[in-house]
Amino acid sequence: MIAYEVALEVDLDLEDQIVEYFEHTHLPEMHATGCFVRISFEHLEPGRWRSRYECDSQAELDRYLADHADAMRADFARHFPVGATPSRQVWEITRTWGPDATDGAHRG
Repeated sequence: MIAYEVALEVDLDLEDQIVEYFEHTHLPEMHATGCFVRISFEHLEPGRWRSRYECDSQAELDRYLADHADAMRADFARHFPVGATPSRQVWEITRTWGPDATDGAHRG
């Protein structure tokens, strides 16, 4: 599995607007692409947020990047041209534990 993470540094005066946009627009649209099996939106401290998108394979992430990323990023930039700085990382999930792991581990 692959995890695509987008961390956001957000000006505090925009934080409520960012949360509204992510919860009611951006994350539902990301889910609707069909590229991701799980999406989470996480808060660390004032002004610091992260969205995490898990997909079954690099091919699914590549499909998102080729078919959807430009439009999603442009929409975000239209809504928040200043005051929100994203940074992106791609992680390979090499092992998981818990109820979602059928045998206690997952190898990508």
